[in-house]
Amino acid sequence: MAAQTISAASKIVAGQKRLATRIDAHIGSRIKLRRLSLGLTQKQIAESLGVTFQQIQKYEIGTNRICASRLFVLAQMLGVSLEYFMDGLATPKQKPSSYSYVETDVVELMATREGTALAKAFTRISDAHLRRTVVELVTAMSKRKAGAE
Repeated sequence: MAAQTISAASKIVAGQKRLATRIDAHIGSRIKLRRLSLGLTQKQIAESLGVTFQQIQKYEIGTNRICASRLFVLAQMLGVSLEYFMDGLATPKQKPSSYSYVETDVVELMATREGTALAKAFTRISDAHLRRTVVELVTAMSKRKAGAE
């Protein structure tokens, strides 16, 4: 009975190669987001895990899968739960809400050095009027760039 269950699960996973790639990329982006938010380098993470920084790069872009035991150690190292890496991941039967699209944009922004630097600098602005002005400036710049393309 257990062998039939494992066999059925293998067929499902084998038939969903594309889904696995999407999941791997999502987990990788969450690894990168957390690493950058803590100010850690790929080399620092790699040394702690006993792998090369190139391997961390591959995990972060979803080229290589990270095994469960290594993900567990990484979660402890980064101070997050295993669920953190799955947050925002929709199953094929779920329709993403409009909120998840916004969340994806935020995750993608925060997965860049520029995004984390911008967020950290922005949160240090205590003047609410100045913060609104910065948002208006960036919004205007993004519309101008979009219109130029």
